[in-house]
Amino acid sequence: MCLAYSRDDRFLISVGDYHECSVVVWSTTNYAVLTTSYAKEPIHSLLWDPYTVNEFVSVGQNSTVLFWLLDETVGKVCLNVS
Repeated sequence: MCLAYSRDDRFLISVGDYHECSVVVWSTTNYAVLTTSYAKEPIHSLLWDPYTVNEFVSVGQNSTVLFWLLDETVGKVCLNVS
């Protein structure tokens, strides 16, 4: 399990254990869940982009690297992954 605050401290990301593979984004104003997504492989570590407040990367099992975008433009916060 790992946790990381966004560069502007508005978001907290938590990653579940290797059985669950969940990524949860929390609001730091009230610690409510904003959005949840799942990875196909367990995630071992994540890091926010130092230059962009809504992007982060995760590294997981079998050297899986995923690039995540926290999209706030559609009214509801959602995660896009590539």
